[in-house]
Amino acid sequence: MKKILSTALILSVVLSTLGCKNDAVKSTDPSAKPSAQSTIQSTLEPLTDKDKKITSDDKVVQSNNKFAFKIYSELLKKEGNIFISPTSILFCLSMIYNAADGKTKEEMEKVLEFTGSSLDEINKANNTLMRQLSNVDAGVKLNIANSLWGNKSLEFSSDFKKNMSDSYKAEISSLDFSSKKSVDVINEWVKNSTNSKISKIIDSLSEQDLLVLINAIYFKGTWTNKFEKELTKDISFKGATKTKDVPMMSNFDDYKYVNDAGLQGIELPYGKENISMFIFLPGAGQGIADLNKNMTSEKLTELIGKLKKKKGKITMPKFKLEYEASLNDALSTIGMSDAFSDSANLSKLFAKPVTNSKISQVKHKTFIDVNEEGTEAAAVTAGTVTATSIMIPEDPFEMNVDSPFFYVIRDKSTQSILFMGSIFDL
Repeated sequence: MKKILSTALILSVVLSTLGCKNDAVKSTDPSAKPSAQSTIQSTLEPLTDKDKKITSDDKVVQSNNKFAFKIYSELLKKEGNIFISPTSILFCLSMIYNAADGKTKEEMEKVLEFTGSSLDEINKANNTLMRQLSNVDAGVKLNIANSLWGNKSLEFSSDFKKNMSDSYKAEISSLDFSSKKSVDVINEWVKNSTNSKISKIIDSLSEQDLLVLINAIYFKGTWTNKFEKELTKDISFKGATKTKDVPMMSNFDDYKYVNDAGLQGIELPYGKENISMFIFLPGAGQGIADLNKNMTSEKLTELIGKLKKKKGKITMPKFKLEYEASLNDALSTIGMSDAFSDSANLSKLFAKPVTNSKISQVKHKTFIDVNEEGTEAAAVTAGTVTATSIMIPEDPFEMNVDSPFFYVIRDKSTQSILFMGSIFDL
């Protein structure tokens, strides 16, 4: 029995200007295929024994997780299911931070929790984190890719180019943004980098646009504790606005579980248990809005610390969803408004002075699919479930995820929040 959770997401940033007349460093034929391969291959080398690994105590992780809840809280103000990768957003904005100066840099520094760290320290930490995450577990597929697509009139500064290539392993190309084929080339890279889960991020480009900067993450994992397909059945999910019968997966096994004053939490590990999904269900008298309001980076760490191994039954929905959002307003609200204004200073991007350049769009698009594929092992697991549920000498827990819930996918070694979201309706 094989369970697959696959996620794919894209974050793109479009920079635009009122005028830019430099010669391009490199030109790419818009009719040519992008360099990414249909079979995803990581460009990030594994850490060596000489490299210092990132831990949960490192500032880069603490900063990332604090930022995660700031941007998540803003996006929650819009109705509907939410699913984001704060790690992807952070990596993408970190690349833009390399181009910022003046007030724009100061605001980004505060919003991204970079205060007290030099640019070199930030880039090195992100490089280590990307390499560590990409090779964290042989039982999962986690690929991180970056690309920069400059208008043919743009010449990158040598420092910016070097940082993007060395620290972020970004593919750097120039295109004629006045050609519709350029949009197709960029979207083809997106499709290849997400195993066809996301096929488009850019609708159109203009001659005023300078740069499209993209971070893509593709994740695919197999549950460590396998679900049994024969136990899946339709059960009512009591959503925020409607009740609907949806396929619910069930399993009885050893899980790390907590019941904290009615709030239930469970860890569902993947592969060799280096990456896990954590699901949190509000207690009686509380709703998902209360849970989200009180959830912080510190509260999440506290709850995960309370998880204890226990036998019990988890029932949760199979679900598939796509999420798309512009992050402009959310980032402006939490303090990064200057980057979107006519006074933005992104001068470190250019080899020659360019005026009136700003971020015109930050777009985040995600996909998640939680499902199972049946194998012969299904019958064996079903037999074990039935027998164990009778023989267990202590009261097992039972967690029915049949109403709105909060969930995160987190790396164990660094405690980095890779993905987070809330399901309100199915």
